[in-house]
Amino acid sequence: MGDPLEDAKRRLKHRLLGRCGVHAVGIRRADNAVCLYAAAIEDAELTALLPDIEKEIAPVRILLIEEAPPKAAG
Repeated sequence: MGDPLEDAKRRLKHRLLGRCGVHAVGIRRADNAVCLYAAAIEDAELTALLPDIEKEIAPVRILLIEEAPPKAAG
């Protein structure tokens, strides 16, 4: 059996990365949570998806973190 946090992160990364303003997915072991980093956490599509996603990955929590995407060096 795998690590539930890593499994949840992998699923959410595949499902949400590049959608709904989500530009990164991480984990916080101390909070038993997957972190979704988004440019705007009030994105309507993301808000609509959250209840289903929370049920899917329970008991792992989701933390939404509003953060601008990184800028390319150059």
